[in-house]
Parts: sequence; structure tokens; C-alpha cells
Amino acid sequence: MTRETRIQLALFLLLTAGLAVTYAGHGSFVDENLIMQVCDSLAQRGNLEAMPGFQALPGPDGKFYSRYGIGFVLIMMPFYYIGEILFILFGHSAVFFHGSHYFACLWGALLITAAAGLLMYRVVRLLGAGETTGVLLALVLVWGSPFWPYSQTLFRQTTAAALLLLLLELILRHQRAPARRHLIRMVLCVTLLLNVREDAVIASALMGLYALTGGGVRDRAWRAAALLAGAAAAALVWGLHNYIRFGAFFIENYEDIDFNYPLIVSIPALLFSSSRGIVPYAPLCLLLPASLAVSRKKDRMPFWILCLVIFTAYLVLYGKSNMWHGGRCWGPRHLYFLLPFALAPAAWLLESPHRRVWIAVTLALAAIGAWMNWPGVYAHQGMAQSYFNAPGFFELVRRPIGNPDYITFDDLDLWWIRMIRMHPLSIAPAAFAATIGCAGYAARRLWIELRESS
Repeated sequence: MTRETRIQLALFLLLTAGLAVTYAGHGSFVDENLIMQVCDSLAQRGNLEAMPGFQALPGPDGKFYSRYGIGFVLIMMPFYYIGEILFILFGHSAVFFHGSHYFACLWGALLITAAAGLLMYRVVRLLGAGETTGVLLALVLVWGSPFWPYSQTLFRQTTAAALLLLLLELILRHQRAPARRHLIRMVLCVTLLLNVREDAVIASALMGLYALTGGGVRDRAWRAAALLAGAAAAALVWGLHNYIRFGAFFIENYEDIDFNYPLIVSIPALLFSSSRGIVPYAPLCLLLPASLAVSRKKDRMPFWILCLVIFTAYLVLYGKSNMWHGGRCWGPRHLYFLLPFALAPAAWLLESPHRRVWIAVTLALAAIGAWMNWPGVYAHQGMAQSYFNAPGFFELVRRPIGNPDYITFDDLDLWWIRMIRMHPLSIAPAAFAATIGCAGYAARRLWIELRESS
């Protein structure tokens, strides 16, 4: 086993065990329940039905269906079947709270978050940065941004981020060493990505333009063909999914969302507001403009422009939407999954002559992000939804205890805490300690590998 492989394994174990420490074990939002309803229908009855309600649309047969694509459901199905095994073994155990299937799918979301961190590392290494830089950016992505609280949920954004990172990795690999396997994986990745989130077509198209740089003309043509084939396959899957649900290949699933909202109001809020601003919740995004100074080389500028244009395109897209705020959810729901595009060019900052200064800046920004997102981790996100839009958010961060209008630290809602409170003499305390020990072991192994590489 190579040192690079050992580093990646240790990093993934650290991310998984670390996130497991703050695992919540239950859902909080309508979108999550909708995902589970479709998984239930697909596994138990072989159809795609959902309960009538928010985000469910009526079909011509009088039944209701999710308005979302099929991609995320397909990703969750293996975890759903793991939940089925848990149900056979343990039944309706209090350990599972919302049921074994929900419990297992939430573990799936946690693993996807860890995978996103690992893919961040792999992309950074392909950009020419060292192992330490890759590990640092992977860790701050997960724990210094909304990726952390969203690791507890079944929202699709983190999965979209992981797939975007995978697509970016495949493009970078093919630019450096063209291989047929990269092209095949591109097709599959784009197909799945566009059925997880339809709006990812913008990032995919922009990444397609970037794929036309680097390598010979023939290699560029093959990359373009692979991305177009993926888009065509995604459209076919999307159309068939619509036909099964609504009797037509192409329909408007989001007709209640308009794009006439004034940007002069939404963009400042999306950037800086205390309830939805990407800068307060993920200050690491500031590394994107800061990295311009080290991105002026000919081989770097196209990538930096790609990252900036993707970030700007989605800022304008959601700024125009009447749902720019993302509904009743945590922080900048619509923008946080783009954070990898802000962090990737920062790899060159952390490899510059002022490396120590930029490492300190990155750690400081990550610490602010972790502090801002910690309340969304420790508390039940469905407990007081008005809290997420509260104008006094910063007051909560400064003085979280003693204000009855807000969630407090007394309301710790982590799965381990609930288990220990319910069964203090069970194996839960020992298992919790073992999880922390596993994270510590992974951190130690990672440190040893990085020391040897330096």
C-alpha cells in the first residue's frame, strides 16, 4: 500500500469517525421525509409514490409523487436495505428513533459528507499541491462550513457537491493522463449528478467548457463527447422518471418558483446576512478572491475563472429566485455546496512563499465557520425553525444559554447524548468513547504519514 493510499484511508476514517461523534440520527425537514417515502415505496411496493403534502405533486392517476429527481433516492437505496437488515435483527428498537431505515440513510449522508472531504483532497493533489495542503482543505471543508450540520440531514446538496468534485477530478485526471475509464466515469457521473440536482447542469456545462482546455484536440473532443453523452443520458433518465410519475417526458416540476426577485435585495442577503449569508457561515469562501494573486499563471487562470464563474452563476440564479433563502433550513442552503470551488484554488495560496500566513488565515476562517455552524449541529434543526431566521442570531452565538427564545446548549440533540441519557448503563458510553478513540487513532495515523512525507 502506497503512502498516498494510507493518507487517503486515514483521512476518510478521520472524517467518518469525527462526523459520527456529532451524528444526529433523525430528520428535521419535509424534504427528508419525502426522500424516505419514495425509498419506502420503491423498496416495498416497486413504485414511486409519496404522501400528499409539501414538495409532492399530483400525477394523472390521482397519486402524489416527489417533485425531485430519482438520483438521490437511488444513492440512498443501498443504505435503505442496510436499514432493512437492521430492522430484521433489532425490530423497532429505541436506538433508531425514526426507524432503522431512516437511521441507516442518515449514516449514508454522513459517509457522503466524508467522501466529499476525501474528493476535495484528491482534487487539490491533482492541482499540484502537497499532501498537507490537501488534508487541511479537506478538513476545513467539512468542519469549517455548513457541510458539518448538513451531514446530519438528507438534503441533496452535499451529494451534489461530492459528485461535482468527482466530475472535476475525472476531468483533471483526463487532462493529465487520458484514459478511456475516465471518460466512462464522466458519463456515469454526469448522468447521476443531473438526476440528483437539476440545477447542476449549470456547473456541468461550465466544467465542460473548462474540459476543452489542456491536452490535444482529440483528447478535448473525447472529453466533450463524454460530458454530452452524460447530459443526454441524464435527460433520458429524467424524462423516463417524469413519464412514470406524471405521464409526460418533459414537465415543469418547479412552476411555483419564479425568477423575478430583485438582486439588489437578495445578493447582499445571500452573501452577508446573519441567517443566509455564505460569508458568515462559510468565511472560507473569501479564499477564492484571495487566490487570484497566485492564479495568474497561464496554466492556473482558466481553473480560477471556472471556480469564480460557477460561484457567481449560482449566486445570480438563486438571487433571482423567490426561494433565494432556501426555506426553513440551516444557513446558506443553496450556496454551501459550491464551497469546494472556492477552496480548490486556495491550494496554490497554501503552497506559496507565504504559506504559513495563509495556513493561519485558513485556520482562522475555518474556526469562525465552525463556531457559526456549531448551533446547527448540536440542536434539533426542527425544534425552533423561526430561530434560523432570527435577527438576533449573533446574540445566540455570543450567549447561547439562558435565552428561552432560542435553542440552547441544554438542548443537545446528538444521537450519542440521547442514547446515554436514555440508557446510561448500556454500551452507548463505551461505544461513544470508542468512536472518539477511532477518530483519535485516524488523526494520529494521518499525522504520522504527513510527517514522513515532509
